[in-house]
Amino acid sequence: MRNVSPVDKPSASSSEEQELPESNLLADNPRAARYEPLFPSETSLFPRILSPQQAVQSAQNCLLCADPAPCTLACPLQIDIPKAMNFIRQNQFLQAAAIFREKNPFAEACGRLCSEDLVCQKACNQVCSAAAPQINLLGEYVCFVERESGQQSITPGTPQDRSVAIVGSGPAGLACAETLVRSGISATIFEKMPLPGGMLRYGIPEYKLPPDWINNYIGALESVGVTFKTGINIGRDIPVDDLIQQGFSAVFIAVGCNIDSIPDIPGVDLPGVCLASEFIARARLIPEQLPLEMQHRQPLGIRILVLGGGNTALDCMRAALQIGSAEVTCVYEKSEADMPVSDLIKAEVKEAGAHFRYMTKPVRFIPDPQGNVSAVECLQCELGPPDQNGQRDSVPIPGSNFLLRADTIVVAMGVHPDPTIGKTTPGLSTYADGLITIDPATRATSRPGIFAGGDAAHGPHLVVSAVLDGMCAAHTIELSLNAASRI
Repeated sequence: MRNVSPVDKPSASSSEEQELPESNLLADNPRAARYEPLFPSETSLFPRILSPQQAVQSAQNCLLCADPAPCTLACPLQIDIPKAMNFIRQNQFLQAAAIFREKNPFAEACGRLCSEDLVCQKACNQVCSAAAPQINLLGEYVCFVERESGQQSITPGTPQDRSVAIVGSGPAGLACAETLVRSGISATIFEKMPLPGGMLRYGIPEYKLPPDWINNYIGALESVGVTFKTGINIGRDIPVDDLIQQGFSAVFIAVGCNIDSIPDIPGVDLPGVCLASEFIARARLIPEQLPLEMQHRQPLGIRILVLGGGNTALDCMRAALQIGSAEVTCVYEKSEADMPVSDLIKAEVKEAGAHFRYMTKPVRFIPDPQGNVSAVECLQCELGPPDQNGQRDSVPIPGSNFLLRADTIVVAMGVHPDPTIGKTTPGLSTYADGLITIDPATRATSRPGIFAGGDAAHGPHLVVSAVLDGMCAAHTIELSLNAASRI
């Protein structure tokens, strides 16, 4: 095994060389107990920091395009954004919030979580202008004002003698439940985790979505009769067909797509190698809020490597910095130009002290004498010859092996759907990868009375798309139950 050349060798402050004291971050770091902003962009995610005057000023940049406005057409939920901007211009924040929440029960959360470069903001005619209205931030702000005023509520419809089982309490499941309740149909949500919220609670770092919003929203649903049954894994503990036999009129499956992909690398099962979803959950929650299998793992170290280059990898890096990691390094097999994440976020984690190792391929996890992971052996890569499309893949350089040392190694190399429900529900059609096949117009599956949506049907996607699926499924369920009652 030879060392990398000096140009490839990281500095003395990086993962190969620096000696660090032993520590349990979650016990030693006060930041782990209560969230505090760490990155500059996070300040824009806290509505209290946006003043009413700033909101009005930003909304005044809206051109109030004629209907249908480009931003409205780009929004999966078709929110009348210019109308909301006009209300904000007039300091009528509650009226603006009503516009956002009329079609999106998650408007405040989507203001934090929607990717502006994919939906409404991209379509704004002023997207290339520094003065373009900050649609996401303004939507979040006015809904926050509404929530703080105590005027944000869910109005249940006239009770009907019907109930729907919802599997999964992420955005699709919660949106379906609220929409059903507004129609007078009762909803029971089954969640495999100890607390409701699904990926909103367990899969999204706290800097993106603080727990107060999740807790408030769950409480609002409970106050109008939505029942949550946690710690139940439908498909494993209870078959979907049992829900029908228990008397539920319909079932909506919204289990997400959250099974971490595990690379075929020797030593990946060593203590100290942590999957991305587990790392984010452990960095965010106290042990009692975690599944039993996560409560007694090896403590997170202070020298952390993150393998992968997508948004989840960056989320893990920011979470590691947030809980006080002394050293955080991203290991990515391709070039920096190939990394599909925001340049702003990369710049911020670098400024906060994180490192990036591009063109680096992990090939083996190495244990210490106690059997815990202590390093990952890597190969340096270079760009190979262009393919027929002119693309150049990274190619490992033979003999370029070197070590990167770490106390905790986080694997963030993608996710895939959980195939359990598909395998345990006769007649439920799925794709080869386990995603559930649905009618795109109704969210109906191949089984009558069973519907599905969100990432369980589409793979990893936007929160707003999951919300749309949940609302659409609820409307279809209501129509189908009304039709059945008339027979």
